[in-house]
Amino acid sequence: MMCTTFMDTATFASTKGSGKTMYVGPVIREELKLGSRARGIHFCRFVSDRPILLIMGGSQGSEKLNRMVLETLPELLKRYQIIHICGTGKLNSSFPSFACYKAFEYVHEELADLMVMADMVVSRAGSNAIHEWLLLRKPMLLIPHANGGSRVGQTLNAKYFQERGYARVLQEEELTAQTFLRDINLVYMERDHMVGHMKASGTDNAVDKVLQLIHTTVSSVEKS
Repeated sequence: MMCTTFMDTATFASTKGSGKTMYVGPVIREELKLGSRARGIHFCRFVSDRPILLIMGGSQGSEKLNRMVLETLPELLKRYQIIHICGTGKLNSSFPSFACYKAFEYVHEELADLMVMADMVVSRAGSNAIHEWLLLRKPMLLIPHANGGSRVGQTLNAKYFQERGYARVLQEEELTAQTFLRDINLVYMERDHMVGHMKASGTDNAVDKVLQLIHTTVSSVEKS
């Protein structure tokens, strides 16, 4: 039995005669659900009555995304409080200091709090990251990698999420100050619809599904 993260993978494998497949959804760190919005707001010294935007460029950060954040920051701050995780070694003196803008190279202990606190997220489209946002019901603007070996995978991931109503996609080659601001605002406007689609996704409890499958298989073998 092959368990899959994406529904399309199970469907494709079945049509190719690859043996029994079962869609279980993503296996995600359950401790992410233990994050606290109140702790995150306290950590960032934000206020509770303004929307919070979390921007992440992946584990290594993204120079292009970081530059775009800095270019559009004055306009973004008119509406949002911003957490910007820019990547190891990417934070420097050029990053401005505002009460409603917090920039970090990386975050460890407080990451779950910041993720839960966010009203929406701008992110790359790696499978682990986007499924964490899905688990937490966070509307997404996904900007998949334009270069490197991960490009095809991230583009497909982003398309899959957009088709299911979890996210909007902005291709990196189309990334400008105008499109960046436009799509962030569109995601915020569509956030309730996206959250509704996420709640109906059936992607929760993947670990329980896998454990139940193992238990059923073992019981079947013991009886045979």
